[in-house]
Amino acid sequence: MRETIRAQPNDETKSSLVSLFTQRCFDFIENNVRAIRYIPSGLAALGLVIIARKLYMFNRFTTAQQIPAEFIVQHFRLKGIVKNITPSGELQVEHVPIIAWRIFRRWNHHASPLLPVRLGGCELTDGALPWLNDSITEKHVWFRLLKVSTDGHIECIVTKRKRILSNICINEVLIKNGLAKVKHIEGLANDRLYIKFSEKLVKAEMRADKRGKGIWKRPSLRERIRNYPGYVKQRIMDYGKEKYEGGKSWMRRFKFRLPWRHKDKK
Repeated sequence: MRETIRAQPNDETKSSLVSLFTQRCFDFIENNVRAIRYIPSGLAALGLVIIARKLYMFNRFTTAQQIPAEFIVQHFRLKGIVKNITPSGELQVEHVPIIAWRIFRRWNHHASPLLPVRLGGCELTDGALPWLNDSITEKHVWFRLLKVSTDGHIECIVTKRKRILSNICINEVLIKNGLAKVKHIEGLANDRLYIKFSEKLVKAEMRADKRGKGIWKRPSLRERIRNYPGYVKQRIMDYGKEKYEGGKSWMRRFKFRLPWRHKDKK
């Protein structure tokens, strides 16, 4: 009987503590309903921030070495602003992150270095520089990564927004207008994206050659007829010069056989 009497107060105290704890929990929930509602959205936002940091969405790349190797292998597309074009045709691009904070951009606008971007698969001519300065300087472009060269330059496919739903490829436009020639990029012979891209460039070059644009421009029929006599004259002079030079070399070979050229010294 004593054990049962002692057990009753212990059970009562336990039940009272449990009820008190649950009551306080309910009171806390009722008093902080709004805050509790924001907990799932806060956790979701935290998860998105972690994912964004892993995908380098906040990072501003200033050198080719800062770009992850996965971006280059998978040919990621980055956004930037063309700030300058060097005499060699290199685009100096200010990288714009996927998620850019305007406050930090104002602070680092003059201090951030520029990415050295090359137009992949293109050998530029002198006429390409004025066209590039007029078309893409101080404008937003997209550049798809192809390869990072040993000197730190990035070979890219550069595109520019033409309309709301259409883009133009700067590489292809230059070759189509005869302002550049097709140039092979070493190390990408087995890459699918590069193979398709190089086929487009070759077709654009053939089209420019057929239409006679830029460096493929040919003289008109009237100019060819007018210049034909001078062309024939020059060919005859070249042919005569070759024959004359060949005859002199023949005489030099047989000088030692002529008796009057080599007399024995007494």
